Amino acid sequence: RKGDEVDASDFLPACPVEPGVLFEGLQKILGTVKRRSLRQLSTAFLSDQSLMKRFRIAPAAKSMHHAYLGGLLEHTLGVTRLVSEVCELYPVLDRDQLLVGAFLHDIGKIHEFSFERIVEYSDAGRLIGHIVMGVEMIDRKIAAIPGFPEQKAMELRHLILSHHGVL
Repeated sequence: RKGDEVDASDFLPACPVEPGVLFEGLQKILGTVKRRSLRQLSTAFLSDQSLMKRFRIAPAAKSMHHAYLGGLLEHTLGVTRLVSEVCELYPVLDRDQLLVGAFLHDIGKIHEFSFERIVEYSDAGRLIGHIVMGVEMIDRKIAAIPGFPEQKAMELRHLILSHHGVL
């Protein structure tokens, strides 16, 4: 704790695995993305220090799965690893697209929840939701990548918008 800063983990449950270990695992698997545009997109997120600081401590939910500090990172790494393993079994799948989609599928949750002293929905989380916020975040990063293929952008939006099973 520095000065008047409060460490949220003093009040909230936290992931049992050190976030640095999880983040290194995520960086390692995303480092295998070969397609230039998708590698640039994942790098744009991973190199955004303020966004990744929040990503490393955000919960994945208010209740249910990974409802603790660092839960979003742990959940994202798990989904990304699962996608990688499925792609090994089915090489016809677009591994790069699916890995980046797995990485970003819940990225909007960093704004959906407030987790300073308790985990609760933010105003944006209640009114807009993590799926729409995630697509908005992705669109902003894509806009900064010259020549990003529009078809890949649309497919990535589809992955994010439909990952709860609703088209």
